[in-house]
Amino acid sequence: LISEAQALAAAPVEPPTWSGWAAVTEIGRRYGIDDPNRIKPGVGESTRVLLRRKPDRLLVRDEGEDVAHLLQLAAERDVPVEQFSAMPYSSCGLISSD
Repeated sequence: LISEAQALAAAPVEPPTWSGWAAVTEIGRRYGIDDPNRIKPGVGESTRVLLRRKPDRLLVRDEGEDVAHLLQLAAERDVPVEQFSAMPYSSCGLISSD
């Protein structure tokens, strides 16, 4: 009898697509951000940007339930929100340079 862990270990591994890094690179190019550390992809990182940093803007793929709290935080902090559908993340927080 094979365990679930053994089955997962035996499954073929897909090579990485690097789509996440490509999205971060494109966002940096589009918004004039040279430092990729100022680009925080994903709901968790976007939340941290809105709560703890000085955000420049919030990018969202669409306005679904998974980003509703981000939209509320952005509205409360007067952070511009832009739709950016060409990314594999639900959201991306951009940190201000100043």
